[in-house]
This record gives sequence, C-alpha cells and structure tokens, in this order.
Amino acid sequence: MISTSGNNYSKRGFQIISIVALVLIFFTVLSLMVMPPSSPDGITISADGHIRLKALKNSYSFEVASLPAFADALKSEIAQYPAMSLRIRADRQVHYGFLREVFATLGQTGVESVVLTDKTNASAKSKKETLIYLPASKQLDELLGKELFTPIIINIRSDGSIELNSMTYYSADDKELNALRAWFEEINERFGNEILVIVRSEAQAPYGRIVDVFHIAAESGYKMLTFDIPSRYQTLPSMKLFEISQ
Repeated sequence: MISTSGNNYSKRGFQIISIVALVLIFFTVLSLMVMPPSSPDGITISADGHIRLKALKNSYSFEVASLPAFADALKSEIAQYPAMSLRIRADRQVHYGFLREVFATLGQTGVESVVLTDKTNASAKSKKETLIYLPASKQLDELLGKELFTPIIINIRSDGSIELNSMTYYSADDKELNALRAWFEEINERFGNEILVIVRSEAQAPYGRIVDVFHIAAESGYKMLTFDIPSRYQTLPSMKLFEISQ
C-alpha cells in the first residue's frame, strides 16, 4: 500500500501559500484604491511668462495674466490631494516681480511652503532642492515659536549683487558665491543655525541668483528660510540686519 500523506501535505502547503499570496495582492490593490498617492506636482515658470502646473493626473498651462485661473486649478488639485508638495522650477532669468505674484497666489490658496529648484538642473542627478516657507506660513510660525529671533536679511539687487549689513559684499560677477558660503558657515559656528533667513529681492532680480542664495543657506544648515519679512516681524520698531564683526 502506497502512502499519500506526503503528497497531501505538499498540496495543503501549496494551497496555504496561494491563499496568503492572494490576500496580500487583494490588500495591496485595495490600499492603492483607497489611499490617494502622493502627487508628483510641480510648477514650471518660463522667462516668457508661461506657467505650467503639473499635478498627478492633470496638467495646466497659463499665461502671466491668468493667475486667477491658475489659483482655481491649484485649489482644485489641493482639494483632491491636501498633502501635495509643490516644487517650483523657473528659468534663471525670470524676474522676482513675477515670482512674487505667483507666490502671493500660492499663499491665497493655502500653500505654506514650496521646494525651489533650478529649471536648468531639473533633470540632473545632482539637482539642488531647497524648502522655503511663505511669509504667512503657520509652519514657519511653529518653527520660530514664541521668541523673535534676530533674522539674517539678504538683499538681492536687480543686477544680481548681494547686500549684507547695508553693504554690497557680493558683486554680480561673483558666480560661485564662496564668500557668502563662508559667511553662513561662520555664523553657524558662532551662533548656530536656529536663525531665520530672509531673502529680499528687487522686482528685476533674477530667479537664478535668488535660488542660489537659498541653496547656499540650506547647505550651510539653515532650515528657516523665507523670501519676505513675516508679518510677526513687521511690528518691530526697526528691522536691523544680523551683524557680525568683519
């Protein structure tokens, strides 16, 4: 008489493995259907004034005069994907005056922070991305806490020159900004990096210069970055720059 117990155990083991695999597949598919995927969203701004919004399933294109329509589309996407994280890519020659309008529109739609990147390096493996907060951001307020820190204020002029402590330290011809990097690192060593960094720019200042300064600040360890003076600081009697002995 031939025993079939070994074959029976093999069949049962195969059946159990098959059932477990089917259950795992079922719950994986269910989770994809129920949980909205994170949105690979981004805003691309061209020097000619075109704005392109790429969301998870939809893409939009707007002219410079269509910011209200841009706001409506963004609100619609945020309603579907509240956790969306916006990345801003812009041509380096785009003027800050135009960017300021875009940022204001983002603030009106409830966006509190964006990731800045250089459009020319968007596909490069070594691309740099820096998180910055909008001035009215509640997230920034939480980081700052109740205390008002003396901020670092950097002014970028239309020609790309950079001012610190009311003096021009970095000319438009300084491409690498190594001196600025060294200045940030010295501040970090002496006072730490729990300091708000505000980058203010004239209307004609180029985006490329602005994003370079933000990148250097972030690489130097600073995490509280914004592009204008938050409202809580505007009540101070005077806004002095963060000074360091030269």
